[in-house]
Amino acid sequence: GKPLREALSDRGGHDVLRLMAHHASTTCVRGQHTPLSSDSFAYTVREPLGVCAAIGAWNYPVQIALWKAAPALACGNSVIFKPSEHSPFTANRLAQIFEASGVPPGVFNVVYGSKDTGVLLAGHAGVAKVSVTGSVETGKAVARLGAETVKKVTLELGGKSPILVCEDCDVEKAVVGAMAGNWLNAGQVCSNGTRVFVHESVLERFLARLIQRTRAIRIGDPMDPQTQFGPLVDLAHAEGVRKRIR
Repeated sequence: GKPLREALSDRGGHDVLRLMAHHASTTCVRGQHTPLSSDSFAYTVREPLGVCAAIGAWNYPVQIALWKAAPALACGNSVIFKPSEHSPFTANRLAQIFEASGVPPGVFNVVYGSKDTGVLLAGHAGVAKVSVTGSVETGKAVARLGAETVKKVTLELGGKSPILVCEDCDVEKAVVGAMAGNWLNAGQVCSNGTRVFVHESVLERFLARLIQRTRAIRIGDPMDPQTQFGPLVDLAHAEGVRKRIR
């Protein structure tokens, strides 16, 4: 249900592929040789970890998949990617693109399932690293499972980032920033600015302009390029938002 104009911006993940391809061809992923004396030296060797499990989220399915897969692949690892059950199809399409571009079978893999599938991946002894994008609760569970098998863990978790509006601000820019921090992707962003603290001296002007601009947002068919605000991901999520509003 993401509006077409926002979905098109998600294509930025291909930039990560170019960046990681560049790093893979430079000294960033190579070892170093350091002479210590005339007859001794020290050196480091960078080796792939092996199998990396990546657990994605539904709000930016293509970008998150590439953010996780590109660095791992560039460093010589294989990847098992589990997309969110709410947005599974883009991962399959990405796997097809990788295969068509010459990535050998078994290097980038996609598995589908709910949180139980993620638990199996995070706790599997054959997985050397797990990267997850999700809630704080999910992150805690993955960290515990990773600790049991002493695997490397990377967590990108949801937050409640505050926005501060000071008395000497440009009110128009502050409103634009607050709207971007809350309305982007219908508010479904892990760094969403869900709290806005406005100095009392500019509060009245800030609210007036915020209300005016919010009422002008175009809500409609996600496939219409003019639509600016689309639906939430599913009914359960929408009900959770309604409860918070009440």
